[in-house]
Amino acid sequence: MPGDRNSSRVFCSETHDIWLIRWGAGSSTELHDHGDSAGALYVVGGELVEHRPNPAGRGRTLRRVLRQLDDRPMAPSHIHEIANESDTVATSVHVYSPPWATIHHFDFTPDSEHRMIRRESRPQARIRVRMKPRTVDELIDAARASLHRVTAIEARDATANGALLVDTRGSELRERDGKIPGALVIDRNVLEWRLDPASAHHTPEITSHEQQIIVFCNEGYASSLAAQSLQDLGLHNATDLIGGIQAWIAAGLPIDPAG
Repeated sequence: MPGDRNSSRVFCSETHDIWLIRWGAGSSTELHDHGDSAGALYVVGGELVEHRPNPAGRGRTLRRVLRQLDDRPMAPSHIHEIANESDTVATSVHVYSPPWATIHHFDFTPDSEHRMIRRESRPQARIRVRMKPRTVDELIDAARASLHRVTAIEARDATANGALLVDTRGSELRERDGKIPGALVIDRNVLEWRLDPASAHHTPEITSHEQQIIVFCNEGYASSLAAQSLQDLGLHNATDLIGGIQAWIAAGLPIDPAG
């Protein structure tokens, strides 16, 4: 049918998977990437058009026509949308390594910059494979790739405009360094339950999935993983404070004594 897009996985191993996609006339994707997976797209029938954010900032997208037998390599950071702008069916083959299970969706801000709007795990992509172990630094880097992290000054200004500042430090660190005025204290081990609007145990300060949440810890490492976890819950505007409370203190911003 015109406008329909049908995909099916035709092969999967521990190292890569292969998808076949049939594009009805006028069908398209959202602006997206493929998480931590690299890949390649091959047009085997018809014609597709790729739109990408323009890194030079001149206009919203770059346009590239992909004709039959054309291929398009894609790095893990590759953001694009694909469309069949013709009036006939197109077919493509997509190869990903490692097999992909996560997709990030984006849209454009009024000044034509792209921003992530949600992170989605695709059920049909969840497979049991033994992946290469990653270091904690690699996990933090991957988390930060989906965050628009903020400085101490930006966090202060955001809270003045209604953002929720959340302190996940333990009591010993709060006793040592004090507290940021107005910050909501939530232990890291219950963070998701307290900030998920759909949870029966959510705090009254959280009112919607669109609320801006800024998580902070001591130096801004654990908070990045916590913010990504909140994004996985659909809190698309969750992020963290660069440098944690130590950056807040260094910026000379207000601190209340613990107690």
